[in-house]
Order: sequence, then C-alpha cells, then structure tokens
Amino acid sequence: MISKVEIINIALSRIGESPIQSLDEGTVPANMAKVFYDPARRSTLRDYNWNFSLRTARLAKLDETPGDFLFAFSLPVDCLRAVAILGGASPHHLVRGRKLLSNEEAVTLEYIADVTDTSEFDDKFIEALTYKLASELAMPVKGSVELMANYSNIYSTKVNQAAALSAGESNEGLSDNPYLEARFSGYR
Repeated sequence: MISKVEIINIALSRIGESPIQSLDEGTVPANMAKVFYDPARRSTLRDYNWNFSLRTARLAKLDETPGDFLFAFSLPVDCLRAVAILGGASPHHLVRGRKLLSNEEAVTLEYIADVTDTSEFDDKFIEALTYKLASELAMPVKGSVELMANYSNIYSTKVNQAAALSAGESNEGLSDNPYLEARFSGYR
C-alpha cells in the first residue's frame, strides 16, 4: 500500500526535488505539499469516473420546493461530483451547491466520492495524481512555470489514457441489449 508521503515524494521527484520524510518537517516542499495535496487529490478524482471512487446512494429529500424542479435532495457529504441518477424516469437534474434538484420523487445517485484512503487508489489514479501534484508544486517549490505547464499537460494525457483504458475494459450494456445479442450471438 502506498502512503500519502510516498505519493508526494513521487511528485517531488518528478520536479527534481529531494523526498520528504514527513508533512510536518517544516521544509518548503513539505509545507507546499500540505497546501496542495488535498486539492490536487480532489481535482484528480473529479476529472474522471475512477472506478474505486464511484459510489451509489439514495438521497435524502429536503423540505423545500426549488423553482424549476419539484424536489430538492441533499448530496452525500463525500460527493465531489454527481455522475448519474439511476433508475429514474427523468434524467433531468441540476446540482446547486450541496443540493440536487429533480422532478423525481426519489433519487438514487451515482457519484464520485472524496476518497482519502490511499489503499483504495488504483495505479492509474496514483500516476495521474502525482503529475497533477508535480504541476501544482513546480512553481512554489522550484519556481518553474515551464515545469508547471509540462506536468499539467502530462496530467491531462494521463487522465485521457485512463479514460481510454476504462472504455476498452467496459462491456456495459452489450449483454442487456437483445438486438445486439441476437445479431452477434454467433461470434462468441
């Protein structure tokens, strides 16, 4: 299992900085890592539907009537981004602050959770996060706009690669479609 400090040290090594021993050691890299780690982690989680961070929850209805929708629901405390309403007749919804507005009377939400436990992170997420963190640390630790831009571009590439790999691994919906089943049943 990789630790938070190990993830930070990978990011620091990407920008040519020595590793830290602890976030509390008082050095510039440790202090800046304290500032940037959680925002970079949350941003990386939000940028892609990482399988380890997907959660499903039935939302609690609030006692208010929103303007253009019939119902308001409270988002889960750990929700970083709403992905989809599951099983509802109406796919239309709107997220406003910590509320989800919908015309459905009951809502089950698939969402990206704010995962902090590094033992849950997958390898592609860790790789992307270290590039995101390297980009964030490049200016305050090394004073380099060039490193910041370079690692920001690499980060975007890593997230796109993760999306492509995920799409290649997914066969979601194929077995549920009777037309595809009938058409391609002889090819298995």
